[in-house]
Amino acid sequence: MRVASTLIALVLAGAAVPAQADTVTPITDNSWNQFFFGAAGSAWLDDYAFNSPGTLSFTFSLSGPAYLKVADGGLAGDVFQVYDNGSLLGATSTPTGSFADDAGVDFDASFASDKWSHGLWLLGAGTHTITGFASISPLDAGSGAMQVAAVPEPGTYALMLAGLGLLAAARRRRA
Repeated sequence: MRVASTLIALVLAGAAVPAQADTVTPITDNSWNQFFFGAAGSAWLDDYAFNSPGTLSFTFSLSGPAYLKVADGGLAGDVFQVYDNGSLLGATSTPTGSFADDAGVDFDASFASDKWSHGLWLLGAGTHTITGFASISPLDAGSGAMQVAAVPEPGTYALMLAGLGLLAAARRRRA
């Protein structure tokens, strides 16, 4: 019990420290870019809340459209408000999981499951600065991640449809 109360005190003390903003250029090759957060209302952070972190923003330029994906990680239950250049994009989904559900840092798994909060937005060409905060944080700390993923070219869809058509034709021939 003493350890738990000490941990809570450290988290709350870390959330109260004024933070310096850190800007990170995220990897835009479908890799996840991790962030941390404290209690509900805290901005995305560059380290765990009890380590006196700075606030975190992700800045990048796009030559064409791309998807912004945001996913909760670790224990389920958190929700984020996501901003692009200071304008609200929206909130991530309401999670259906419980604290017993732990994705660790497997953000692909948490993005694919409704147990964890996640969101998807289409961004246009240009410069983007992505920020966010935890609007719901039942454990007053955690981690999440964002990913910038290219939008498939129309030619990719055409090639996929042609391949599916060939598979269907081959299957009909066998039958």
